[in-house]
Parts: sequence; C-alpha cells; structure tokens
Amino acid sequence: MATPRSFPVLRLATLALAALLVVPTLAAARVGVTSVAAGTPLGQPPQQAERMLQVGVDVFAEERITTGAHDRTHLLFLDGTSLTVGPEAQVTIDRFVYDSDRRLGELAVTASRGLLRIVGGAVSKQGVISVTTPSAHIGIRGGIAVIDVDRDGTTRADFLYGISMTVATDLGTEIANQAGQRFQVRRGHRPGRAFAIPRNELVPATVALERPRLAPPTGATVPDAALAGLTASNSNLPATTLAARDLATPPWGGPRPQAQPARPPADLAKARAAQLNHIRQLPQQPPRQRPGPGGPPN
Repeated sequence: MATPRSFPVLRLATLALAALLVVPTLAAARVGVTSVAAGTPLGQPPQQAERMLQVGVDVFAEERITTGAHDRTHLLFLDGTSLTVGPEAQVTIDRFVYDSDRRLGELAVTASRGLLRIVGGAVSKQGVISVTTPSAHIGIRGGIAVIDVDRDGTTRADFLYGISMTVATDLGTEIANQAGQRFQVRRGHRPGRAFAIPRNELVPATVALERPRLAPPTGATVPDAALAGLTASNSNLPATTLAARDLATPPWGGPRPQAQPARPPADLAKARAAQLNHIRQLPQQPPRQRPGPGGPPN
C-alpha cells in the first residue's frame, strides 16, 4: 500500500515517463518546405495533428501528405529535390537524410495512391530516390519521373529524364536507361518490359499536376513536357526550346514570360541555390485546418 510520502515520487515518475513519450514528436526532422499549394492539401507529421499545407509550411520526415479532388502541392527538399503531389493522392515521406557538405543523402517515399512527380536534386545525382507503391519498388537516379498509382495498386512509372529508373517486385527487376519509357506493374506480378510512353498520355498527366493552361501542346516532346510549370525551376534540364521557355510560367497562375535565351548552367545553379536559401529562411505558417462546409476557417 502506498504511503502519503510515496505519492510525490509516483507523480514525478509519471511526469518523467510522459516527457519521454513526447520526445519522438519533438525529434521529427525537417526535410523541406511547401513551395506551392492549390486547394487544401493536408500534411500530418508523426504524432501531430493534420494541418493544411500552405506556402512556407515546413514538411518533416514520416509526414503523410493527402490531397483531395481539387488539391495539388509542391514540396521542395533541402537538397533541391522537388515532389509534386496531384489530386486524390496519398504520399508519405519515409526517410530523408542529406549531407550538404558532401552533397550525399537518401530520400524514400511511399505512394499509396494517386499521381506524383519527382525531379531529382543533389541526392539523386550520386544515389537513388526510392518510391514504394502497393505493387512495386522504384529507384530513380538523377532525373525526372512521374508515378501514377491506381486504387487497385496498379502502378505506372514514367521515366522522363535522367540516368536510370529501376522497377522491382519480388518476381523480378527491370531497368530503363532511356528517357520516354514507361513501366506498368500490377500487384503480385513481375514488372513488364519498358515501352515508349504514348505521346497522347503526356498531356493528361501534366494537366493533373499543373493547371490546365500550363499543359504542353499535344505535339510536345518528352523533355518539353517534363519542363512544364514547376519542374522548370528544379530540373538540371536546360530550357532550350521555345515551347519549354513558354511553358516555364509561375505554377497555377501568372503571365507567360517572353522567350529568352537559355541560361548557362552556372547561372541556373546560382538561381537554385538562392531559391533554396530563401525558402529555408521562410517563417513557418501557423497550422490551419481544412475548411468545413460552412466556409473557410476563422
């Protein structure tokens, strides 16, 4: 039986245990920032409440991103990698590690459903960006990929630019080394061989990730489609064609710029570094909840 003197000791022990349980929440690592948001995309860091992803809101390791039918969001990671999440998607940032001095690191995400696009930053130049879906494990090196996961788990992975893309299941592995190739994988099946992306399917994917008027014309090439909108600021692929320059507009709005000569690689690198530095200094926005049926939140 506890004595009156033992109650303060028990209380202190309880408080100490509660403090230990809170540590994992405080230890969530910041991995990047929301650089564009349309609609009301939501993010839920580990052991924290879900909040709306507005421009300037930090994102963390193990955060789950969820979008509705009219939502899109664009995340910029500390190494310069960008992740665009389309409507009706769910993506989890499983792991992000980056050594800025050595420009080495690791990025792993899980795509449970929906459409997403990855434009590799420093991590993908010497390592692999890993994407896990219900039907496949995908590795992307140094480039741009668009991945679409159906509700039944079927995965379509488009390799638009870069060094390579690997698609693996328990039954086998396939590799694409040439841009413009697609893999399609069903649950429990071996990945099929890569085949050329149908030209008429490039536009719908871009429209879903961007605003419709930012979509490239039907006759655009694979690199031109990859450059449309958000990818233009993060990819190492220079905007050398008139079509690509014309499509490099601010995401979801803003006037089209006049055609100008492509910028030298050194200037592009400086611009990306300045963009990253600016975003790292942005203050974190206060959490907001998704608006209810009665209107926007107060």
